[in-house]
Amino acid sequence: MELTLTPAGHEAAREVAGIEAGLRARIEAAAAGHDPDGVLAFLRTFVAGRSTGDAVARRAGREPAPGATASC
Repeated sequence: MELTLTPAGHEAAREVAGIEAGLRARIEAAAAGHDPDGVLAFLRTFVAGRSTGDAVARRAGREPAPGATASC
């Protein structure tokens, strides 16, 4: 089975790609002059043990924080 996008799907994909590029550029600009490792450590601690933190940890190849997962 082969799945393909409709013309509207292609247009939506192009729009999403443009939004993602803009977001990346804004993040890079905002991060200039800051310690990204410190920010990431804070954010990981902030979401640790929550479903969102567990999902990010798994996606990065790390084990989720021990303990029950709370909703976020």
